Amino acid sequence: MSYQVIARKYRPATFADITAQEHITRTIQNSLRMGRLGHGYIFSGLRGVGKTTAARVFAKAVNCQRIIDDPEYLRKVTEPCGECESCRDFDAGTSLNIAEFDAASNNSVDDIRMLRENVRYGPQKGRYRVYIIDEVHMLSIAAFNAFLKTLEEPPPHAIFIFATTELHKIPATIASRCQRFNFKRIPLQDIQKQLQTICDAEEISVEPDALQLVGRKAQGSMRDAQSILDQVIAFSFDRESDGAISYAKVAELLNYIDDDHFFAVTDAVLDRNPANMIETAQFIIQNGYDEQDFLEKLI
Repeated sequence: MSYQVIARKYRPATFADITAQEHITRTIQNSLRMGRLGHGYIFSGLRGVGKTTAARVFAKAVNCQRIIDDPEYLRKVTEPCGECESCRDFDAGTSLNIAEFDAASNNSVDDIRMLRENVRYGPQKGRYRVYIIDEVHMLSIAAFNAFLKTLEEPPPHAIFIFATTELHKIPATIASRCQRFNFKRIPLQDIQKQLQTICDAEEISVEPDALQLVGRKAQGSMRDAQSILDQVIAFSFDRESDGAISYAKVAELLNYIDDDHFFAVTDAVLDRNPANMIETAQFIIQNGYDEQDFLEKLI
């Protein structure tokens, strides 16, 4: 069987699995409980913080047969059951009730007109058809304008979720017709905890400090952290060892600048010692470190 990257293998399947976005998952779950679902949502934030994943879980939940048929389950659990026919179709990627649209490569008026034609058709085996439009800020102004009427007067079975890393590029006429959710950067401790869970599941020995380095490099993006972990696992593989992940191996792979060099610069400034500062700068350059990265971290 072909290898599945960590980011896909451990993608959240429920609201509870989504890390550090409780302000959003709670609001969505309460909307489901109260039956107060909107037709337009904007999910904005840094790459890899759960926007598309949350949209998929949302789409799965609104069509979950148990949520639809069992009021007690809806009130107490409010998670897609994963067992009904609709949920199984979602998990298998065969559901007709979710449509994902990449605005980066389909950003013309004609693309939006085609989408508008599809919106007329009702859902199969559920209540809603959910349209997830990724990188929505890449749509042309003409395409946004062509979509405006549909968003203003959508059919009752349609829900639109717009995912973007650049909220400011979405026209106010579109944004004002949607509920807006800002996905925050994921705290370092939450990233480290999730990476440790993955390593435990994969039976990989790892030093906690090594995972902290990975988390710091990811800068709040869970997907980036998981992609880096994939690289670290491959780099740490040794036929004569158990492939344990150490701080030293991660630092070597990521070309990490040790904190001692930052302290050397600040100490040189405080001591008014330009010679030591120049010595540190020469070390950074001669050892192939990124000078811009060093300056940004120093600041």
